[in-house]
Amino acid sequence: MPRCLRDACAIFGRLDLPFRDWVLACPSQTCYAGAVPGDVAVIEPPHRGDRDRSLDGLPLHGMVSRLVRLPAARRRPILEALQRMLAEA
Repeated sequence: MPRCLRDACAIFGRLDLPFRDWVLACPSQTCYAGAVPGDVAVIEPPHRGDRDRSLDGLPLHGMVSRLVRLPAARRRPILEALQRMLAEA
């Protein structure tokens, strides 16, 4: 949430609105059983200047987006293979 607040403050600060000095935020009350904040991963398109540009041709954000739209039966073997590869890495 800190990044969202930073961006909102930057955007609203440039606007000429009567409420531009008021940015309110509330963290989600959503709970995921057995999960902690460190379990969360946000996968964005490549944009940082310090990224490894040689990986730009393998857009992880696009692959994950496609993966989660697959039917479970097609997703399972991909996830199992990925889990094996990551365990060996």
